[in-house]
Amino acid sequence: MEIKTVVGRVAQWVRAHGGLVIVALSLLLLVSVLYAEALSDPGAVVFSTSGDGAKNYFTFAYHVQYGDAYWNDKGFNFPYGESVVYADAQPWLAWLLGALPLTGVQAIGVLNILLVIGLVLHGIFLHRILGSFGVKGWAAVLAALGAALMTPQVFRIPGHMGLAHAWLLSLVWWLSIRAKDRTGWKPQLAVGTVMVFAYFTHPYLGLMLAMLLGTHTLLTNITEGHWWRWRPLALQVVAPTLLFFGALRIFDVHVDRPAVPNTYLDNAQSIAGLCDPIQRTFLKPITDIWDSGTEAAWESWCYLGAGTIVLAALIVVVHLLRGFGWKREGARGLDVPALWLVASLVPLFFALDLQSALYDLLPALKQFRSLSRFAWVFQMVLVVFVLVRSHDYIRTSRGFIRYAAGAMFILACGADIVEGFTQQQSVAEWSTGHPDPFKRDNLDPSIEAMVKIAEAFKPVAVMPLPFGHGGAEVYNRGGDERANGALYPIAYHSGAAVLAGITSRTALEEARRQFGLLAPLEFRKAIKADLQMGDTVLVICAPDGLDADEQRLMDRCYPILENSTGRLL
Repeated sequence: MEIKTVVGRVAQWVRAHGGLVIVALSLLLLVSVLYAEALSDPGAVVFSTSGDGAKNYFTFAYHVQYGDAYWNDKGFNFPYGESVVYADAQPWLAWLLGALPLTGVQAIGVLNILLVIGLVLHGIFLHRILGSFGVKGWAAVLAALGAALMTPQVFRIPGHMGLAHAWLLSLVWWLSIRAKDRTGWKPQLAVGTVMVFAYFTHPYLGLMLAMLLGTHTLLTNITEGHWWRWRPLALQVVAPTLLFFGALRIFDVHVDRPAVPNTYLDNAQSIAGLCDPIQRTFLKPITDIWDSGTEAAWESWCYLGAGTIVLAALIVVVHLLRGFGWKREGARGLDVPALWLVASLVPLFFALDLQSALYDLLPALKQFRSLSRFAWVFQMVLVVFVLVRSHDYIRTSRGFIRYAAGAMFILACGADIVEGFTQQQSVAEWSTGHPDPFKRDNLDPSIEAMVKIAEAFKPVAVMPLPFGHGGAEVYNRGGDERANGALYPIAYHSGAAVLAGITSRTALEEARRQFGLLAPLEFRKAIKADLQMGDTVLVICAPDGLDADEQRLMDRCYPILENSTGRLL
């Protein structure tokens, strides 16, 4: 094919999809500026070096570098290992990259790119969704930019990276909308396949989508009178859900996990949390009107945006005056956007802790603690709904009402773009400037000295003091970020595992055996039965802050090195 022909076809496609191109290029320019450091050398930086972010980078990189089993991650909870699902290791991506000749540092680079470019993908899919609901041209561009920038999942980038992939939510939603108008089983299977990827990125993503798609399918069957349409429900929702939870049940070799882990119902969502502005500098005189005065916990952030809240209120007023006659496209009841909005109320009710009984049916979900995240689906659908409904008013109104509706639409989109940009900028400021501790050249000299010793000793595990362990009911200790700052690089570079279980549903007996190490010498150490003769375990100890039990353990160890980072024993 001649170059002239190719160029002509590309130009024709760009003209036909100009709005989509503008959205993609605008978001690409934004992330290129905000995350220039990460995009220029993705494997050289990380978005967090403490807390959950540091732990999740370690589990992901370790599984890619050393993982010798698809399901049981050997990097944590030595000597027992931990499920890649509970370790928050984004299984499908770790499996894929682990099958390639990549190092853990290179895998971190791929993850960083995906997290950054995910905003661009999210905007593209939202633009396609808006187009399927009749929003075209400049309106679709403004609406897609505002909706993409306002995604609350951006705040998970420096913490639970598996939850930050907002593009998976919009992709599944878009594919499901397309599948509705197509015959055969392949479109439904495409949705189900991406659903599996969502589950194996993070179970919360899969389940909140299953709630949305399952409820929408049932509502559609009711409104259209097609009770016999089982295929969408079976292929899009039931099969992926059974596959994930069935695999988790079959391949998880750890038994005796706690039924009710500590804090699993903390941080449920609230109506005030949906309306309270996160960035309080924008439109402060206005947003202070509905400011509840109580700062929402970081785990619960799911701000709808000033533009969405104002438009939603106006839409309710208009429909109260007109009556809720949302009938379009031949449906017997609510039109398509309204059906999706009603379906999104199910995960919202779950986020509000109105359906927590489901946690008892699916106990694996208790691993991830925060119900509030299920409101993300509602936020995405509500933002799209109010934009679609407002655009409908512009198209169908005349005279002053048409101009007023157009002005409100532009102002609302502008508010979302400004507030969303502020959120994106804040996260970028938190997330940048952190050298990747798993890249050898970035190590602090004092940690590098410890790594060299660990490589010489070839330990099977590294244990932190103060001891950090989370999630096995009464077996919880906070640990120390100073020790963990050296713990993860030492373990990664030496290939040793971490003798600690920093997840939220560690098996009780495994945790009890680990905690036995802190008991007085006369107490029997049951963990010894799980170790091999001659195994070497290094201890990384923070400069101070040990309690009596930890001090007693340290006193029984052999000192190897002490420097500004701490002590290696």
